[in-house]
Amino acid sequence: IAVATESGMVKIASLAYEPKGPIKPNKKLNIAIAGVLGLFVGIFFAFFLEFWQKGKS
Repeated sequence: IAVATESGMVKIASLAYEPKGPIKPNKKLNIAIAGVLGLFVGIFFAFFLEFWQKGKS
């Protein structure tokens, strides 16, 4: 392990910095994405059931 960590080709691109304020999730965006994905899943499921039932008969 010690041999793998020794490398002369590593450069630090920039130093770490502390964020100006707390980081929190964007609730409105998350709700909008969940709604759109739920709509697409529901439509896909309806088409799949219709296709599956037509295939049986």
